[in-house]
Amino acid sequence: MSLLHRITWTSYLEFITFLLVIYYIMLGIRFFAGDISQLYNRICGNKPVAGNALPAALMYGEPEAAAAAPAPANSNYDGLPDDSMAEADELIGKIKQIILAAADKPFAPAVLIPQLKKLFRGHVSLKTSPHRPAINELVVSECERTGVAGLTEDEADEWWSG
Repeated sequence: MSLLHRITWTSYLEFITFLLVIYYIMLGIRFFAGDISQLYNRICGNKPVAGNALPAALMYGEPEAAAAAPAPANSNYDGLPDDSMAEADELIGKIKQIILAAADKPFAPAVLIPQLKKLFRGHVSLKTSPHRPAINELVVSECERTGVAGLTEDEADEWWSG
């Protein structure tokens, strides 16, 4: 009688199951060792191992006390004084009025440009403001939209100096 006749189907399936369990344990250790150790540490309440800890630059920390200081009452979210924003809004309104008024007249950029230069010279505090590029872009886009003049942002930027 051969050796295979003495093995029953039950013992064969138990042996195959045992081999599969060993195989999957080895795969888990090989490919998921870090995850398994983190799970174990979380369950047992151990501190993370130094190699698995996040670097300090990636860890979330509460903001410093100086950064948590309240902002002054007269400033907006950009850190600019409110009067700078109000002055920029006032200038934008005037620019739109001048360009719309010029849109009703025949094409005459020679008349429009001196008016805008004068308006810019009247708002000297905005000359160094971070609003200046946005205002220049507004002038160019409004002139293009209404067909009053074909300008570039560099031309509008030169008007601030006189």
